Amino acid sequence: MMATGKKQILIAVYEILRQYSDAGHPLSIGQVGDMLSGVYGICAERKAISRNIRLLKEMGYDLHLHGEAGQEGYYLQSRPFSDEQLRLVMEGVFSSRYIQKQQAQELANRLSGLSTVHFSNCLRQVKRLNHRCRAGADALFENLERLGEAIERQRKLCFCRQSYGLDGRLYPWAGSKHRVSPYELVCDGEFYYLLAAEDGADCVDRYRVDKMTQIELMEDKARDRKTLPDGGRQTHQVKRAVLRMDRSHIDEVVDVFGADTPMRAIDSRSFEFSVDAPLETMALWAMRFAAEVTVVEPPELKALLARQAKLIYDRFAEAR
Repeated sequence: MMATGKKQILIAVYEILRQYSDAGHPLSIGQVGDMLSGVYGICAERKAISRNIRLLKEMGYDLHLHGEAGQEGYYLQSRPFSDEQLRLVMEGVFSSRYIQKQQAQELANRLSGLSTVHFSNCLRQVKRLNHRCRAGADALFENLERLGEAIERQRKLCFCRQSYGLDGRLYPWAGSKHRVSPYELVCDGEFYYLLAAEDGADCVDRYRVDKMTQIELMEDKARDRKTLPDGGRQTHQVKRAVLRMDRSHIDEVVDVFGADTPMRAIDSRSFEFSVDAPLETMALWAMRFAAEVTVVEPPELKALLARQAKLIYDRFAEAR
């Protein structure tokens, strides 16, 4: 049995209310007393428990009394995260292809500890289906930490880029040592990228973080991005693309580009939408729909798609 000092009782009462109570599961003074004894080995009178609950309320904890006279129970109302917010975060953890199955479960267990045991029980219903973790997933978080440190300290980086072999493993490129000034980390779709300027270059390029290895933080100060021409324009320039499609594709547009994507009706069957994105990204997306999409602008995207379409036609025409 542990010591029953005032601080120990106060902390134990709070932990019991935090872990076991919510609006649907209030705890009576008697139930709190039973848990004090069973979980913490603390014997406390009802008056002492009530006094500690009052003290917690005076300290600002959002404790509510619920129920009719003689059947009242207390529960902790306000928490750092609601169950809905925790569930959203955990769904993101489970769906990430960069987090190993065991790591995802450990993170989920830690997150569930921010709520009650009743929320933890609900998590047993969540299953992770068809999980395929990417190669390089183990190193991703370590890479992000190192890159973040370099950006914070404004130091140059040295690293090697990797690509996949036929065995599905990542291998460094021959002669792929890069020395760059790092500026920011961005998440685009499923991938993390480092925006950085190579030594001797006048533009900013982006590098897949999960395909980086042998990262070294250098003592040389990074080049100020403001000193680059045009503030360091990206090699993958972002442009406004306007495309026209049949209305049956609205779901695909929203799923990929978001519900806030500007869209307008052209007629009863077609619509236009606009997206700010690199031309290469929009070309890849548009090629999925081929004859079902019309590029309104920019002209560069039309030309890029025309070149790709001709290459595809020439390749398959030779096979006829």
